[in-house]
Amino acid sequence: MRVGGLSFFPFHLIGRLCYINQKWFLEALLKFIQVFKRGEAGTRD
Repeated sequence: MRVGGLSFFPFHLIGRLCYINQKWFLEALLKFIQVFKRGEAGTRD
């Protein structure tokens, strides 16, 4: 019973964290690409 609850809780928590991190990661990646492209264009000019 204790092992079952222990194994269920981390998976549920990890699942939620992964979903949140996925959304945050995609948004951060898009912003980083925009800033990187802007920086490249700035240095070329």
